[in-house]
This record gives sequence, C-alpha cells and structure tokens, in this order.
Amino acid sequence: MDEIAKRPEDAHVLQEQLREKISEFKTLGLPVPDDIQALEDALEQNPDSIIYPKL
Repeated sequence: MDEIAKRPEDAHVLQEQLREKISEFKTLGLPVPDDIQALEDALEQNPDSIIYPKL
C-alpha cells in the first residue's frame, strides 16, 4: 500500500519528479541512469504516449 500511496497522480507529476531526481544526480556529480533519462526524454517529447493507468 505504501508503494501505491507514493505513486504520482499523473504523467506530468512523474515528469517533474524525474526532473528533480536528474537534477540531484547532476548536482552530486553522478551520471544520470540511462533508463531515467530515457523516460524523462520520452515524457518531454510526447507525454500522452506514455501509458499511465489510473488506479
């Protein structure tokens, strides 16, 4: 249940959370994981293309 409670409400909220996480990686001088960057890039290009079912 905790995992569901932490889930973003929609793709736009998810995208903002990804941007924050990417910023943290960069601030710490760490490489951004490819999968995180790829998902953020996909959301940037076309947020409606990401399937994000509602619970």
